[in-house]
Amino acid sequence: MGHGRGSGGWVAVAVVGIVVGIGFGIPEVRADPPAGYDWHVFPAMTDDFEGQQLNTTKWLDHNPEWQGRLPGLFNASNVKVSNGTLQLWARNANITDPSLRQQGYANFTTSAVQSTTLVRYGYFEIRSRVGTSRVSSSFWFYHNNGTEWTEIDVFEMTGENADQPLPYQDTMHTHIFQLPNTAPADIPAKCHCQLPTSAAPQQPAPTMKLKDAASCQRYNITTAATPFDADFHVFSLLWTPTVLEYAVDGAVWWSIPNYCMHQPLTLNFDRETMPDWFGLPEPTHLPDRPFEVDYVHAWQASRYPQS
Repeated sequence: MGHGRGSGGWVAVAVVGIVVGIGFGIPEVRADPPAGYDWHVFPAMTDDFEGQQLNTTKWLDHNPEWQGRLPGLFNASNVKVSNGTLQLWARNANITDPSLRQQGYANFTTSAVQSTTLVRYGYFEIRSRVGTSRVSSSFWFYHNNGTEWTEIDVFEMTGENADQPLPYQDTMHTHIFQLPNTAPADIPAKCHCQLPTSAAPQQPAPTMKLKDAASCQRYNITTAATPFDADFHVFSLLWTPTVLEYAVDGAVWWSIPNYCMHQPLTLNFDRETMPDWFGLPEPTHLPDRPFEVDYVHAWQASRYPQS
């Protein structure tokens, strides 16, 4: 279900699709972007994660606007590049800093990677494997410039949970927090989304652009035949002025008209503690096997069809 970083709890929203029992045929070769566009590689968001360190011209090893979802604190030391993959770790921790403790950070550190570049529209593909604990593994886009704040969640997943079938579910979202020259009450009709029924703030964020706010949301849940932490899968997003299309292993799982997602966004990978959704991880299960990204490839088109 939809949410926003630093926003209220999980709520039911309007656009829902659930498919049960989908099996996987994991591609052994990387896919090409869909036909019908004049694609060119977008180098700023293309990386095979070779070598032993993060390419800091393309990526930050933290989120500069947010310290993490309580109680898990983002820690740059949990971001690694090794054995040909980007690795995002989650660990037990004893957080003693008084200011962090006062905010509610305790017991866990997690990880975040954010692009140094903004992008609007394109085709984005990753090959990844979800981490094995209840700490989330996520691939998403967002930006908040003070007058416009939108978010596209390609996936948010967990590796384990006592309440099945969460490890089998791929949850995809769009969130609209703020649009220029648009009253919040007008966003649902304009963007064909729904506001949450309640917006109790989950955590304060007075110094962050990711503030407490209710988003206008759409989401889709697809349930697979095997858990997502069992192996690598290829996830992609086609984002054009007219469509948002989410695919897993080459099969389209969700396609919706693009009414309002036209803001340049950052690309993000992260792990978050989500006590109200996935539950907190068992301390004995950390450190888990990390969220691994084998590659991220990005393309942009010289022009996009407008209808």
